[in-house]
Amino acid sequence: MNQPRPVAATTFGILNIGFAVWGLGGVFFSTIARTMIHQKNPLADSLTNNPDYQTFLTVSSTLEVITASVLLAAGIGLLMLKNWARFTSIGYGIYKIIYSCIIPFFVYRIVMVPMITKFAQTAKGIPPNFIETFALIATIFGAIISLIYPVLLIIFMTRPKMIAAFQPPPQENPSLM
Repeated sequence: MNQPRPVAATTFGILNIGFAVWGLGGVFFSTIARTMIHQKNPLADSLTNNPDYQTFLTVSSTLEVITASVLLAAGIGLLMLKNWARFTSIGYGIYKIIYSCIIPFFVYRIVMVPMITKFAQTAKGIPPNFIETFALIATIFGAIISLIYPVLLIIFMTRPKMIAAFQPPPQENPSLM
């Protein structure tokens, strides 16, 4: 007897596709935005001329295109109840948890600290420690928020009903008939 299709398979298939399109669109639009930045803004100038930031952007954009493509394939596979898509989704979740725990601190050191330093030189009446503390809290908050989807994805993809739904139907043995 066939297992009923889990709602979570459809839900996460659609979410995977949505997040993949969002990621690919983000890379596309950020690439366009970087080419349009005018260097009259001291903050934009400090980022545009920062080789560490440029390397970070290149690496993170490349990783985003790869992972978004994998997530798109996994989303389509989940809608088709393919077991490889379930494993791929779990792998994506593990990757994204690791990425979400490591990358924010690079962003903070490479992007935020130079911006804070530049801004603190021009800001009047705002203590530099306030800006740095706010940026650190925002970075940590962003990292925590970015963990929600991959953790839920792993939890749902490893549930017994989900595993059963992705297994091939049992083969009938003609010798038993």
